[in-house]
Amino acid sequence: ELDGETVEEKRMNLDLEPHAKTEIALEIPALTGKLGAFVTCLLYKDGKEWARTQHEVDMKKVADPVCLKAPEFIEKDYEIVIKGDNFEYIFSKHYGNFTSIKVDGKENLAGVTKLTTWRAPTDNERNVRVYWGNDNIWQGEDLNRHFSKVYDCKLSGNHIVVNGALSGISRMPYFNYKLDVSVDANGEISFMLGGEIRKDVHWLPRMGYEFILTPDNKEFSYFGFGPYESYNDAHHGSLMGRYFSDADKEYVNYVRPQEHGNHNEAKMLKIGKLLFESSDKFEFNVSNYSVLDLDKAQHTDELKSDGNIHLRIDYKNSGIGTGSCGPLTAEKHR
Repeated sequence: ELDGETVEEKRMNLDLEPHAKTEIALEIPALTGKLGAFVTCLLYKDGKEWARTQHEVDMKKVADPVCLKAPEFIEKDYEIVIKGDNFEYIFSKHYGNFTSIKVDGKENLAGVTKLTTWRAPTDNERNVRVYWGNDNIWQGEDLNRHFSKVYDCKLSGNHIVVNGALSGISRMPYFNYKLDVSVDANGEISFMLGGEIRKDVHWLPRMGYEFILTPDNKEFSYFGFGPYESYNDAHHGSLMGRYFSDADKEYVNYVRPQEHGNHNEAKMLKIGKLLFESSDKFEFNVSNYSVLDLDKAQHTDELKSDGNIHLRIDYKNSGIGTGSCGPLTAEKHR
């Protein structure tokens, strides 16, 4: 497959004794694409799939077009308005992020975009959550009672530069950061985030942005691990490829509502009029429920949706581990 589209497909019959080995010769043509090229092998017997493996293969990457022109920036006391041919964005100096993203006259946001690290802990995280949340008054970072402090927000050309910090209420900042946001004349928004995590922080559940989208942004397509939920230590049931889904299908009906529906190693996500891409890989989550509502509900009947679509675009999301009755998440997956 190239960028999620099948280039070639073959079916072969293998006449093998148990424990015997064979080699299959494949001729892979020169490929040019954007998202990735993969060979996927599926082993069937009597109509049932018994094994699968997937291998990334070399391809020549298509260069993305670069727009050097800047749109119109209008700086006000508490916000920066950015206008182009078919878009208008509002960036809040107070929150240090976007409060409005209009494309073709349509508003896509239903709330403030936020940089956050909390997720609804899983049953495997029943012990480590005391270091993350506010289960007691002396151990946790209060990540579920979180705020972002903006020290300054300055406009320079087509760049908005924010210096800020993340902290739980009544806690020392656990992440000091600098955010550089640029917007070009095509409406493309580039996020460059750099920062330092406080050295004595236990470890973070995740790191990324939460977008509250309007209810009509339910359906989406993506290139990454799918179609099932996938985490960096739990993704071998999924394959890399292009998939189509919606917020309803992403919900995993765990008896106690908790973190679910993540997709890792993504290269592209298109939801509504918004397209997310990265030169590296990212993780994402689309849900009918906010992180805090998932965490608050103790049973499925207590889980309520606010009617909006909640999107996470994460730099990284920690693995799931086996801490319900085993060890914590391995260090390399934190």
